[in-house]
Amino acid sequence: MATDNNWESKGTDLQSLNDWIVDTFGEEGFQRWYQTLSPRAQEIHEIGGRARIFPSAWYPTVEGLLEPLEVACDQFFDGDVKRGCWAQGIAAAEYSFTGVYRKVLWYGPAKLMITQAPKILSMFLRPGTIKTSDVTQTSAVLEFHDTPSRLSFDYQNGGFAEQLLRMSGKTPAGVEVVQSAAEGNDYSSILLKWVEPTIW
Repeated sequence: MATDNNWESKGTDLQSLNDWIVDTFGEEGFQRWYQTLSPRAQEIHEIGGRARIFPSAWYPTVEGLLEPLEVACDQFFDGDVKRGCWAQGIAAAEYSFTGVYRKVLWYGPAKLMITQAPKILSMFLRPGTIKTSDVTQTSAVLEFHDTPSRLSFDYQNGGFAEQLLRMSGKTPAGVEVVQSAAEGNDYSSILLKWVEPTIW
């Protein structure tokens, strides 16, 4: 079984966390957040040079992304991990799928877009796999296997998936973490429901 040190995340994920904190809570909020990070996280996010995070480089997922995200939930969301991580997941999708990455979004039926989920995950996390199940015309379940066993990971991905539906022209009708590896399950799963746009 993988440990916290096994996973790596793309620099775009870490940079989106920094940008979200500055945009939402200001430079003062960023500095307060930074000062409470672990020494390793401070080294990665280095307050004097946030641009040192290279979008295409790989960084430790837990120390560089999830633990700092959990600190942000404690500071800015009164410890509400779901609310904070969901909001950051929405922002991460917006940040990540601008420019060249936007070409991977699928503007056809969402049922077909779901088939791109493994490709999308592999762009931002290694190792780890997504499997799909219970796929219908208006819903699907994403199963996250061999990924970090943390609620922050699950909720961030919930917000991320919800925003990807919006960005590809769909209307989310419900996105919910229905099981979590952090709670002793073999894997985490997220239920997606959506409404396809009306075509006249």
